[in-house]
Order: sequence, then structure tokens, then C-alpha cells
Amino acid sequence: MTGFSPRSILSMGALFVLSFSARAQTTPAPATPAQTTPALATPAPAATVTPAATSAPVSAAPAKEVMLTPLLVPGSYAEYLTKRYANDREGRAVIHMFAKHHTGGFIWLGAGAAFLTLFATQAGTHTSSSGGTYTLTVSPLGYVIFVGLPVVLAINKLSRFGNQAMYQAFLDYDKTGTFPGYVATRVRGGDYQ
Repeated sequence: MTGFSPRSILSMGALFVLSFSARAQTTPAPATPAQTTPALATPAPAATVTPAATSAPVSAAPAKEVMLTPLLVPGSYAEYLTKRYANDREGRAVIHMFAKHHTGGFIWLGAGAAFLTLFATQAGTHTSSSGGTYTLTVSPLGYVIFVGLPVVLAINKLSRFGNQAMYQAFLDYDKTGTFPGYVATRVRGGDYQ
């Protein structure tokens, strides 16, 4: 039986991760003017009350304001959503989950940058304390695994858990009352604060 060498297994793993880690991203439909600007208070025309019009039930609940897109919110979009969903425990948990995964993307990006810096500063010919010289090299596979993989994971996390994805998830939540499946499955007990 012939086996695979560790190098070929790592190469196949790296190719697998690089080729299948990017997820398809859908672009949201262009926002209508009603979604991009808050409603301005304009006086309604005076209506005449007829007996037929008084028989319809009147809702006492005020209409919920239109949610702003991330580009229209000054400052942090997570803070805007936290204020908007202050009384909604599920909404706050999803905001926490998005922030946690988004931060994880920056951590992966920092890890890739740290490995790249390490490789760049340590590669080359060095002199040891005993007077001998040695050469340190990093193979291309090493760059792919230790630099490429963290950068790909970072880009994946930053795109899937960015403000635009959070906006889309909360739009679905406002419409249906539930979060999309990929969001609901990632919310854990620690996200409920």
C-alpha cells in the first residue's frame, strides 16, 4: 500500500481550503429611498370621519422606523443596532455574535501578518554564536499554510460577519421575526448578555 507523504497531504489540504473556503456572497437589492432616509414628519391632510371609517380597528402601536443601512449610520453600526433592539434579547445576542466573529477575522489577519513578518525577518544566512553560518529558508508551501491560510480565513470571516451581512440578517428578522439559519445556528449561550 502506498501512502501519501505529509507534504502532499498538506498541499492537498491547503488547496482544498483555498478553493472551498470562499463562500458565495449575494448582493442585496438596491435600497429604495424609503429605506435609505428616515421618514420626515409631514402633516397629513385633514380627513373627514364617516361612520363607516370609525368601525375599522385602530392600531395603538407606533410604526417601527425604517432601519438604516451601514453606510448611512454615523459611527458604529453595532451601536446603532444595539440601541434599536435594546429590548430584544435575541437581537442583542446576534449583534454580539456578529461582533465576536468579526473580531475573529481581524485576529486571523494579525496571525497571518505575524507569520509573514517572522518569515521575512528570519529567512536568510545567519551567523551562530560559535562562528558557523546557517541558512534559513521557508518553502512556498510554508507561506501558503502559515500566511495564506490565516489570510483566507480572515477574509472569509470579515466578509460573512461584516456590517452589510448584519444589516441583511436584521432585515430578514424584521420581516419574518426569525433570523436566517446561518445566523441562528451560530448564536450560543454566551452571546445572550
